Amino acid sequence: MCDLLIIAPHPDDAEIHAGALIAAHVRLGRSVAVVDATRGEMASRGTPDQRARGAAAAADMLGLCARDQLGLPDGGVPADDPVVPTPLVPASEDDWRRKLPAVRCYGSQLAGGDGPATSLSDPAFLAWIEARGRAWGFQAGTPYAETLCGPEAARIGVLTEI
Repeated sequence: MCDLLIIAPHPDDAEIHAGALIAAHVRLGRSVAVVDATRGEMASRGTPDQRARGAAAAADMLGLCARDQLGLPDGGVPADDPVVPTPLVPASEDDWRRKLPAVRCYGSQLAGGDGPATSLSDPAFLAWIEARGRAWGFQAGTPYAETLCGPEAARIGVLTEI
């Protein structure tokens, strides 16, 4: 049993989009598990094995209680067209400092890895993640924030306070 379950499309998405949220819940003594829907086998950079190693390292770094892999086909999971409003989840400086090293666990996806250029492999990607977190934080009235989906934003606190 866990207090928070994050379901992500590929290994690295939980850390990129909710790494500080995960760090905050673990810091508060809550158990957090991540389930990756796919192995990221259609990625233009890195292999599923490299992603699995990154996922294990990031899980350890963030203090996850569990991480699992559904093994669904990458690119074969349909997306729903209706977009729901996005909650802005405030993130503390400490939680943000735990997020970024977890994202760096996916070196095959980032600048310096082998393979074709992608948005993640752009040398400016981590700076963009930082700027995006600060911009959302400004909207949420905190140093940093993350969103969970969609274009509309509404500020919330720790997910267990909803």
